[in-house]
Amino acid sequence: MTKLISILCLFFAASLLIFMSPQVQFYRGSKSQRLYSLWDRDIEKLKSDKEFKKMFLNLNEVELTFTDPQVSNELDELKTPIKTTDGTSLKLKVAVIRWIDKNRYGYVLQHEVFDSNDDKIFEFGRTYKIGFIW
Repeated sequence: MTKLISILCLFFAASLLIFMSPQVQFYRGSKSQRLYSLWDRDIEKLKSDKEFKKMFLNLNEVELTFTDPQVSNELDELKTPIKTTDGTSLKLKVAVIRWIDKNRYGYVLQHEVFDSNDDKIFEFGRTYKIGFIW
């Protein structure tokens, strides 16, 4: 009887560790939460580069657009992790595009930076893998 209780306790503890792991918690979140998490982490890494840091400090506005109404519905809670500063001159437009490759899916975020004359001065794209297709 003691062996059975010990085995059950070990099984319960192992299950709890797996269930509470960061990776499992990531996939339990909504698509918006998962994308925001990856995007925020990526932007923080990009800010360590001098050129990107300067650009991010001079953003006055961030505009999100969705290429597909279904993507807009899926990500209706999505907010940008990018902070803006009043009195600066740059505008960032971010297009959110669905991405699927074999059994993985996610989104491509195409970032375009415009100056005060609405001239594009910089662009970059990032792919964020947020789930699996079963």
